[in-house]
Amino acid sequence: MVLASNNDFKGVVPIEGMDVSFCVFDWSGVISDDRRPVFAANNTILEKLGHPVMKDYDDWLPTVKLTVQDFWEARGIEDDWRGKEAGRVLAGLGDDDRKTITHVYGSFFDLLFANYKAAYEEEVRSGNSSVAYADAKSALSRIKGSGRTIAVLSSHPASTLLAEAERYGVAGLLSKVVGSAREKVEGLANMCAYMGFVPNKTLYTGDTIYDVRAGKGAGCATAAVTTGYHLRPALEAEQPDILVGSLTELVALLEITDAH
Repeated sequence: MVLASNNDFKGVVPIEGMDVSFCVFDWSGVISDDRRPVFAANNTILEKLGHPVMKDYDDWLPTVKLTVQDFWEARGIEDDWRGKEAGRVLAGLGDDDRKTITHVYGSFFDLLFANYKAAYEEEVRSGNSSVAYADAKSALSRIKGSGRTIAVLSSHPASTLLAEAERYGVAGLLSKVVGSAREKVEGLANMCAYMGFVPNKTLYTGDTIYDVRAGKGAGCATAAVTTGYHLRPALEAEQPDILVGSLTELVALLEITDAH
């Protein structure tokens, strides 16, 4: 694993054996900082269902270790239909009609995700929107300028990704954007096949331990950036090929490797 310091690249050596022609990025926590609207949207759902809300963003962030579904389950919101009142509230029905809910939404968590998406979009409309990380555009431009192809694979809806990419001024740098990816190992394999790249020349960059595991599972090189949802100790324990504190550090490592 190559570790990079935010302050000093003098001791950084080329990444031995790494030949990367295709760079795939997760979006949230890597290119787009959406942590504050996500925090607020989750609180909207918790409050709607009568669960205790999270009081402080700065206290919440270091505790983020779970997937979205795990997060809700940890707060007693289960993927079943025993919570009839919860289903009725989320579906906006006057009567608790299980058949109606399951016919429209398929599962309780599909219904929950639909409500979460609406809550997130309301946060954006109210001005609590995501922002691009300060170095995202310049880093992606440098990667594109090096002759590499750039794509995005994210669990967020493609419509959200494309809208944010336009707003951040990076849409023209992306050759492919795939959203709503719930199984990223399969998603990465499909992405490589579609774009005509082999996994062992593909670098997947994310901000969570699940991103690192997905990249490894797909046979890709992996990079983890500490600007997002999971903190450095958790990411380091997964032993990604590269661990950096910013996209700028990642680009510098690639450029040093190219120079050798």
